[in-house]
Amino acid sequence: MVQLMPDCLSEESEMTKVLHNGRMIKTSYLIDIVHTIILKYYFKKLNSYALSSTILRKRYGHLYNYYIDYLIKKDIISLENRHIGGKSCRIYSLNPDIFRNKIGKYENLDKILIKKNIFRIESNNLENKLGKNYPIMDKVREKLVRDIWEYKIDRVSSIDFLSSIENDLEKNIYVVESIHSSNLFYQFDNYGRFHSNFTILKSEIRKKFLSVDNEKTFEFDIKNSQPLMLCKLIDRHGKEIVDKDEYDLYRKLVKSGEFYDFLISKSNIKNKKIIKTWVYRVFFGKNYGSDWDKLFDMNFPSILKFIKKYKNENGGYKSLSHNLQLIESDLVFNKIVNDIIVNYPHIKILTIHDSIICPHKFKNEIGKIFRERIENFTDG
Repeated sequence: MVQLMPDCLSEESEMTKVLHNGRMIKTSYLIDIVHTIILKYYFKKLNSYALSSTILRKRYGHLYNYYIDYLIKKDIISLENRHIGGKSCRIYSLNPDIFRNKIGKYENLDKILIKKNIFRIESNNLENKLGKNYPIMDKVREKLVRDIWEYKIDRVSSIDFLSSIENDLEKNIYVVESIHSSNLFYQFDNYGRFHSNFTILKSEIRKKFLSVDNEKTFEFDIKNSQPLMLCKLIDRHGKEIVDKDEYDLYRKLVKSGEFYDFLISKSNIKNKKIIKTWVYRVFFGKNYGSDWDKLFDMNFPSILKFIKKYKNENGGYKSLSHNLQLIESDLVFNKIVNDIIVNYPHIKILTIHDSIICPHKFKNEIGKIFRERIENFTDG
């Protein structure tokens, strides 16, 4: 297992075990704990971690508290909140100073941890096959899990590229290294999304340095995906609220992929990435009358009214994002990917939420299915 290791554990990494409070504890376990916490810091952007004693004991054995205590004494983590029986786990935080030095790579060869990881992967496969009540069809989930193991990454070119941009370097190199070493993770969430190492891989790397069966890849993505999904929600629940002419314009813009360009033309913001962030805050935020709410209201007032009403009537501001994701999931997985399985079961695919990656030589076959399903979605 390729893992992240702070420089302050480099001395320990040269040893199999270290002595702490009269007990010999395994270096591989220490690094595994810190690696897990660093990953959460990188990807969730929060320096607060609930560590359950039950989970720690299951993974690291009855001496788990010695490992935590060692990391506290080493000033790598600190205890922020103590456990309250039956109510919460202990909350820990990382010492920010560890990021001022290099975060290196550690090849964790511990047989017990590797065995537990294999068991976790097999358990995920079993759970997938048992048909838990996921929004994604069983046969689609099976294909998604099966095919991610077939995709490879050009490690050297990817790292060279990342080194040239110097943005979240250690995090992105870790993602590349984990894919290169087939240290993959995946998870289906309750809102129809399939998460894996590939979904957090930088888009530039995905487009340039992935391959499958020694073939270059091609990526199809849905333009203006979340604004497009809102059309379906308006069709189902908003016809009485949303002005027809306003909706026709909105639908035309998102269908043609010109929605963000239109908003740029109507504002003093000329950066599409910023405009996209603002739109997401309208869709997924609390709509307290912010500048982005006002910009949206100037151009699509009745649609903003529908957005607010929908959130109020369906459990709060998160309800819109959850349901848009479910609509997107149904289109991408239960429609597009299912069509691929039916017509071209031999083609190995990779999904990144609203996009599909396939071998370059099959881009015409996959592209035809992709375009037809999007066209039917927007017309239906």
